[in-house]
Amino acid sequence: MKQGKFLLTGILMLLLTSACKDSMPPEPTPVPLGAWESLGNFPAEGRYTSVVVTLNGKAYIGTGDQSQQDFYRYDPASDTWQQLANIPIGRSAASAFAINDKVYVVGGRAVGGANLKDLWEYDPALNSWTQKADFPGGLRYDGIALALNGKGYFGTGWKDNGVGALQSQFKDWWTYDPLSDQWQRRADFPGGPASLLSGTALLDKAYVGISGPGPNPGQHWWQYDPVGDKWTKRHNYPGVARYGCGVFALGDNIYVGGGTTGLGAGQAPLLDWWAYNPATDQWREAAAQADQRMLGAAFSLGDWGYWGLGFHDFQGRLASFSRFKVE
Repeated sequence: MKQGKFLLTGILMLLLTSACKDSMPPEPTPVPLGAWESLGNFPAEGRYTSVVVTLNGKAYIGTGDQSQQDFYRYDPASDTWQQLANIPIGRSAASAFAINDKVYVVGGRAVGGANLKDLWEYDPALNSWTQKADFPGGLRYDGIALALNGKGYFGTGWKDNGVGALQSQFKDWWTYDPLSDQWQRRADFPGGPASLLSGTALLDKAYVGISGPGPNPGQHWWQYDPVGDKWTKRHNYPGVARYGCGVFALGDNIYVGGGTTGLGAGQAPLLDWWAYNPATDQWREAAAQADQRMLGAAFSLGDWGYWGLGFHDFQGRLASFSRFKVE
């Protein structure tokens, strides 16, 4: 008899628990972070694979897929562009970082497709370019560069090996010291070989990934600590695998989005953006964009993130810009 009572009581408790769960309202879906708004156009022709850095509250953007030489400075306070001195050798698919009030541009492809390994320093105070020590890793384009703790970092990417030959792809990682004008090899990127990676620095560490390994789109995400010269795997990007993304740091988060799953007609436009919090190693959905672009120029200034230029499968080269703010 007691056993029957216990069984009946257990069944009633299960039913009550189930009824309470059924009557509870569903948890609300988190609202995506931030919002986008359109800006004016870049002052020159549309382009992709340009370089971009920020320095003293302004953005410096130049070069591009047609091996352009022109360079511009964007002032967010007045929403205006100023043309600067041309880089001496035009290039596409180069990389750039900014250190100690100077802009540095490394590698790329010159007119006719010649691969480059040269490093150029731009001084905004003098509006002039000075050639510095060549990149010792050899000819390189579509690599990734960033600045961290007063030094530049550059690596990965492609090198052409002649007509009909397969390209070489790399996973090496180097640091550049502007005081000594010297390069030093560091620990290889463990997600490589890779090209067209997305990444940025936040506080005292770098965050790199998405594209690859190999020539494929990807979702992997890595943290680099220059103090221990150590790479650490972090949670994967939650969007679909891609490359050619935009990335910028804003507040305590890193925002990554846009890009493409591959080249050619028929590719679905990737409009989603995601916010990564390094403190929690977690991703959260951010506001999506209305316009598709890949291989564009992304940066942050003040409270805003910017994403512009790039390529659209059907519209071709883009000159437009949008900006993002966490509301």
